[in-house]
Amino acid sequence: MKIETLMLSKLHNEEHHQFHSDIFKLINKFTASALDIDLVCQPYGVAIGKEDEVLSLIRKSIISEAMSEADRKRLAIYRGLQGIVKANINHFGTDVSQGANRLLVAIEHHGNVPKKNLTKKTDAISSIVAELSGTFAKDVSTVGIADWVKELQARNEEFKALKDDRYSEAAAKTTFHMAEVRQEVNAAYKTIVERVNALVVINGEANYKAFITEINGRIASYSLTISQRNSKSNNQNK
Repeated sequence: MKIETLMLSKLHNEEHHQFHSDIFKLINKFTASALDIDLVCQPYGVAIGKEDEVLSLIRKSIISEAMSEADRKRLAIYRGLQGIVKANINHFGTDVSQGANRLLVAIEHHGNVPKKNLTKKTDAISSIVAELSGTFAKDVSTVGIADWVKELQARNEEFKALKDDRYSEAAAKTTFHMAEVRQEVNAAYKTIVERVNALVVINGEANYKAFITEINGRIASYSLTISQRNSKSNNQNK
């Protein structure tokens, strides 16, 4: 028996990392010492750690794009709210026009919000929401913008949640690149596979049967994923 082959190049980045992480866990389960792969196991663990770091950066990039979209959405609500308040200054009803005047003063007291940096923009919108929901709640009700205030708060909270999930700037300075790290991981894995398969030939399969069986089970699962993806792609291209 031997460890079967898996087309590692066909795995998506997340799949690639998950596969190798699973294999490394299996090695720890059976122990590198018992498998007689101590020397080749350590570089494998280091390479997997590098891959995890690069994936974190990729996720960070995705989050940054989401932040940009969340910022755009909250500014759209802010401008819409501000526009409605300005329009109502000319309302025929005295209560409405006076309320709109007070609201506009409260809003513009915070300066040009769209031009502020992300942190100051977030703080300004939080303050505006707090004031409109508290001190100026009656005017908000009179002018009829309560829903806008709630939506502005929701959009601002959405942005803050994304911002809190950002990765540190230090992590963004890493020199590792996914293609390079994947090659490093694959090379370390290949060394382990070759050693285990050779040891089976030399010493027999008794000490490796359970380990290889579990690895091959995972390989079969990932191979099926690749096959199904290829099949789907081929059908779409017909």
